[in-house]
Amino acid sequence: MAVHAFQPGPLSASRRYELDGDGLAWRIGRRSGRVAFSDITSLRLHVAPAASQFHSACVVTDRSGRRYTISEAFKPKFFADATKRTESFMVFTRALLTALPAANPAAVLTLGPSRSDWITAIIVLIVVGAMSLGGIAIMIIQGQIAWAGLAFIGVLLALAPGFWPVARSGGPKPLDAQAWLASQQTPV
Repeated sequence: MAVHAFQPGPLSASRRYELDGDGLAWRIGRRSGRVAFSDITSLRLHVAPAASQFHSACVVTDRSGRRYTISEAFKPKFFADATKRTESFMVFTRALLTALPAANPAAVLTLGPSRSDWITAIIVLIVVGAMSLGGIAIMIIQGQIAWAGLAFIGVLLALAPGFWPVARSGGPKPLDAQAWLASQQTPV
């Protein structure tokens, strides 16, 4: 039985997910429920690099369209980084990826960021590139350096690398659970 508990934000209720036989039991604050593996239509896994400022997440969607976002983040603080619960997240995710395809082969499994995250990252990088090149072009045309403009371009370029891994990923891709589990260092 795998269990993972986390709190996605300082003002959010704590969440607990547990695999219990043929389903996924959940508790969010005072509410609780259960979804059977046969009612799960899709699972999307996004594993962020360990040194990344982003958190890994597993999004489970049931027949009604309800999404359960299981994250490794725990109690993010205002203006500070969150603690990551990577180990319990990965143990839970591996157990879920072992149980779900066996119980429900029709569930769609994908790996990577959501399509909207991927498109957003591409748009942000295009805007950063256009604003940076446009600002430099304007300075060249006017023949003078605008230090505030250069500082703004510097900030844009400093933020851009955070979006690159998401844009480069190509969006969500089909996930072969057995191959992914075999590639993991720690057994289930």
